[in-house]
Amino acid sequence: RFVTTNAGVASVTGLEIDGQLAASASGRFSYSLSLLDAHYKSYAPDGVHSWAGRRLDRSPRAAASVGYEHSFRMGGRRMTAGIFSRASAAYMISVPSQLLQYRVPGRTQTDLNAGYQPDDASWSLHAHVKNLENKVLPIAIDSFGMLVPGDPRTYGVRLDYRF
Repeated sequence: RFVTTNAGVASVTGLEIDGQLAASASGRFSYSLSLLDAHYKSYAPDGVHSWAGRRLDRSPRAAASVGYEHSFRMGGRRMTAGIFSRASAAYMISVPSQLLQYRVPGRTQTDLNAGYQPDDASWSLHAHVKNLENKVLPIAIDSFGMLVPGDPRTYGVRLDYRF
């Protein structure tokens, strides 16, 4: 018999700062910083064992990101290039029905993008690489203990045409 109950009482406090800064007329920095203290105050997933004081799932103590995108003109065309990187502290994922918690290690992930658009053209070309480091880590876990992995390195090219 399975009984679904509320997660009890949790305490979540934190600070988040994000913004953008124009480095020039054609360049822009983006940044963010998140600090988080999220834990159970009272929770017994099976009604017996207390998880009070344990961290909430998918709540790293700190995460930060920084990015830069630059746009420039070159002989009748507009080109863009950007880099974005995010770092996250370790966090937990849980299977409460089995009283299990797993630690996902801290990580970084970097993405790159580029674009090309001729003046007065009805088309543009875009390319990207996501997860340049190619680190695949779990992002979730189901009640049977099956992990849901994050994406490996992916890349692609997109052609946009407007008519």
